[in-house]
Amino acid sequence: MGDTWSSEQWAPSGQCGLLTIDIASFCDQGRSDNVRQYLRDALYDLLHKGLTACHMSTDDYYCEDRGDGVVMVIAPHVRTAVLVSSLIDGIHVGLRRHNEVSSEVAQMQLRVGIHSGEVDADSHGLVGTAVNHVFRLTDAPVLKQMLADSAAALALITSDRVYEDVIRQMPALVEPAEFQRVEVRLKETTASAWVRLLGRAGGPGPAASQSPSVRTVGRSIASFVGRDRELAELRTLITRSRLVTLVGPGGAGKTRLAEEVLRAPTDELSPICSDGAYVVDLTACRAGEDLCLALLTTLRLATRSFYGPPGRGPTGDALVAALTHRRVLLVLDNCEHLLDDVAVVIDALLTRTGETTLLATSREALGVPGETTFAVGSLVVPSDEDQDEGDPREVLRYSAVRLFVDRARSADPGFRLTKQNCVEVVRICRRLDGLPLPIELAAALVRALAPAQIAERLADRFRLLARGSRTVPRHRTLQAAMDWSHDLLDEPTREVFAYLSIFRGRFSLPVAENLAVRLGLCPATTIELVLRLVDKSLLQATAADDGTMRYRMLETVREYAAGRLAERGHAHKVGLRHAELYVELAEEQSPVLRSAGQGSAIRMLEREDGNLRAAFELCCRTGNHELALRLVAALGWYLWMRGDRAFGWPGVARALNTRPGEQDPLRRTRALIWSCHLGSVGHRAMEPQARAHGRQAQAILERLGLTGSADYGYCMFVSAFSAYREDHHAEADAMAARAQQLGAALGDPWLMACATCVAGIGHALRGEFTDSAHWLDVSATHYRTTGDAWGEHRALVWLSRTHESTGDLRRAEETAEAAVRLVRSLELGDAVVPLLGWIVRLRILRGNESGATSALAAVERNRWWRSTSEGIGWITDSQALRTEARARNHPKETDTTLLRQAAELYGQAATELAAAGLPIHALHSRCRQVIVLARADEHTSDALDMAIELANTQSDRRAQGIILDAMCLVAQDERTAAHLLAQADKKWQQTGVGRSPTFAADIRHIRSVLSTQ
Repeated sequence: MGDTWSSEQWAPSGQCGLLTIDIASFCDQGRSDNVRQYLRDALYDLLHKGLTACHMSTDDYYCEDRGDGVVMVIAPHVRTAVLVSSLIDGIHVGLRRHNEVSSEVAQMQLRVGIHSGEVDADSHGLVGTAVNHVFRLTDAPVLKQMLADSAAALALITSDRVYEDVIRQMPALVEPAEFQRVEVRLKETTASAWVRLLGRAGGPGPAASQSPSVRTVGRSIASFVGRDRELAELRTLITRSRLVTLVGPGGAGKTRLAEEVLRAPTDELSPICSDGAYVVDLTACRAGEDLCLALLTTLRLATRSFYGPPGRGPTGDALVAALTHRRVLLVLDNCEHLLDDVAVVIDALLTRTGETTLLATSREALGVPGETTFAVGSLVVPSDEDQDEGDPREVLRYSAVRLFVDRARSADPGFRLTKQNCVEVVRICRRLDGLPLPIELAAALVRALAPAQIAERLADRFRLLARGSRTVPRHRTLQAAMDWSHDLLDEPTREVFAYLSIFRGRFSLPVAENLAVRLGLCPATTIELVLRLVDKSLLQATAADDGTMRYRMLETVREYAAGRLAERGHAHKVGLRHAELYVELAEEQSPVLRSAGQGSAIRMLEREDGNLRAAFELCCRTGNHELALRLVAALGWYLWMRGDRAFGWPGVARALNTRPGEQDPLRRTRALIWSCHLGSVGHRAMEPQARAHGRQAQAILERLGLTGSADYGYCMFVSAFSAYREDHHAEADAMAARAQQLGAALGDPWLMACATCVAGIGHALRGEFTDSAHWLDVSATHYRTTGDAWGEHRALVWLSRTHESTGDLRRAEETAEAAVRLVRSLELGDAVVPLLGWIVRLRILRGNESGATSALAAVERNRWWRSTSEGIGWITDSQALRTEARARNHPKETDTTLLRQAAELYGQAATELAAAGLPIHALHSRCRQVIVLARADEHTSDALDMAIELANTQSDRRAQGIILDAMCLVAQDERTAAHLLAQADKKWQQTGVGRSPTFAADIRHIRSVLSTQ
């Protein structure tokens, strides 16, 4: 209990106030010694907080412990009115909170007695007639029974003297009518007692108990993390504006930020709060109550002289009079449920006092003239594109991560951010939107769960994060914090709030209107309610790149709203309307994706990525195959451009498996076509099924008699590409030719572009570079005619590879750079990374070491090069080339280590390039691995066997030449090398093209060596 309860600074003697508190049924059989100790500790905690809230120091009272309660003597200078109103109400609020969080056996009912008179103390403790009187009152059987028969949490029992001298004289602070007169027997006499039963255990109390609490700000137990910039801005702002409102969603940390402003006042801030700074928590107040009176009482500014006959707002006048000529900084905390009442009070203080400064916290602005709003948003989290999310030192730069680590160490002092848990901590902070409250609740779980386990369970975050502050009930759990916001909404706003949870990520106002129409709501009303939710910080509004505003719910808020939608029983209906809306939107953009408007269509679909995913997921989950197949057909070209940005090849396969026997044949065919194409450019494991889907699509179209349609042409060119990937060139050539014929017959330049591009790729894969260059040039022209920059870029990529294969490295680099410009014009970001890796390789081969090094460094900083086999392959191959070059320039003792590193990189590059459908380049990398291993005096047989196996599966005439070159360069003696070189020269003459530049320098060197023998 500390020094507070053993104060000897004044002796209790003379006319004093007297207060006793007794825990009802303290010694019940159901309560163990541990429970009784818990109750004693809780009682003293309640009393301590109540005294602190009333600004009573240890000089103001003397306490004596009575086991199941306490006796307190109040110094004569302390008005008894404070006990009857502020102290009792404060104890009651704390008691109610105690009962909310305690088990049934640990809940309390209190009997509090108040009396005044002569009090003294001797060696046995407090003595005197007044002491005996108040104890007999609280122990009177009739009063005990009244409390036992009610659900009240607290019984305030006052003597007749206190009632007449205090309570009846202060009706503005305590309503006398709330007291009931009871006759009690005190020894042989009968006396009057007055009883006020406050509230119900665990439930809300009567209006009189719902007073705000006030506190000064001392040293905080928890450290302040992540808001240093906001704190500095806010301290400056309140010296310039007399009313600043901190606005933000629940759990954003508005209260803590406001308290921190007062915690260490700067020289600039001190003058505006020289007469005091107080935080007034309005949570317990209710709309329509006299807020001025509540503030007067809570701030201990009330005296009877302030109250007179009705007239010009007596309590408002009193509050203004009390604060006039005083430099006070008031923090009015949690104003969102009292906006109208708070606005009236603040307006009076701003206009009728000259020195009062107000800092308010609310989930929406107050709307008072002169108000300055300060948005308190999420803490900063690492973005999805962050390259260093696995580096503890780097991610600690982000305030959300710092907060998690700080609170985790408070829960478990042994917790450390490591390379092993770093990624999961970042994942937690992202999924919790950087909001301080849920991050703190999650961090507290490290006592029992590892970060990876916490991250996995965040799908059910409202159950997981169900423990928190015992002193602030609405922050005790994430659910309670959200309930507080939700309860402040009217029914129409709650309905729209629930409906909008169906959106994933950001959405536009027209889309919200469209959904409202589909749900039978009035669009105009919906707009008004959307704006209201923005005002209440339940929706976030941000400017889009097209100049419009877009809206989103923080994921934590969205999951809460989704729960409310499920409670209403409307989740399926709303989800279906949402899916229909986005299927139609995708179908509108499908033709635009193959035109000059391609860039804007891509950006629009990227913005709606989360909603497209959600629509597709619902369609597959509920068996709505029609909508699922329509979405696949509409997004096929977009999926090809963006990889698996929306749902990718596995998603397409999932759509095809959704009630396949009930699917419309033509819709199924279109999905099969895109499955064939997307699967053919994915991992090798997908290709057999992708090829089978192409055959199914062809069979259905032929059965339907649609062999002259554009759909059949699309089927032909994607099937041709898939067949080329499997080295079935004759079949692929026939299908590519058929697609070209249909394109010409239909006058479809886009089909012509695709068909000629695939034909050019087929020639390139066979090493027929003249024909390949011709068809790829034609393809690029057709794509340019349609405005499809993405298609043109793909044609140029293959054209660049053709030039590299013929040894024209300059044209190869120029063509690749032209392709880069096209991708960048579409703002596709990471899609350009594999192409940049290819350019790095070209620069190394051309001897542009500095240009290659700078370009490679730029690419390596972008983690997206790791997202595709093609990207990994080109970057790793370039790293290997550079490492091999460095080995040539190092002393003998270090070049072996570098050569081994280069060999390992070449092996990785070969694996990835093969998976990306670039077998001849994979063969180059594998053969370079063989050569470098030989130079490092390592075994080459395994790598050489893999190279030979890969070459034997290729129809490219260069494959055998490459193998012979590699075998020549690793030969054990000059005679064998000379023989293999002759065979290689013959093979290269048969191909009709020059040697690969990858081996040119090595071949020149071996020739010079052999010529001297």
